[in-house]
Amino acid sequence: MGIVKWVSRLIQWFKGLFRRRPVPAAAAVPTEKAAPGITFFTVYIPTLDGRFEYLGTEDYASGEIVIIPFGPEDREIFGIVEKQQRYPVDKLPLPLWKMKYILGKAPEAIVKEYGRLNQSKAQSKASQ
Repeated sequence: MGIVKWVSRLIQWFKGLFRRRPVPAAAAVPTEKAAPGITFFTVYIPTLDGRFEYLGTEDYASGEIVIIPFGPEDREIFGIVEKQQRYPVDKLPLPLWKMKYILGKAPEAIVKEYGRLNQSKAQSKASQ
């Protein structure tokens, strides 16, 4: 591994180490109406054709495009929220220390471009 790559990875590691991690909304203070637990979001990543679980600090609707960290260097990529599931604290599907948080909603320009691309794909399939 070259020195440049090693220094780059070291910098990314430090960025991840000192990044402020948001507290999940569900873990903060459970309300009387909601059962105590943590909400996981299943996010589909089109570029990888895979689904991954993320935590969120706010509610995201199904089909919403979000920014997520991915990989050991926490590269910011876009994904599509597929579903939301709430698990009791004692029955989590993954350990919390392995989980990453959704960083936020995608900018409007990205959402429009994604919609335009999907529309053109649907039209090309219909014409075949």
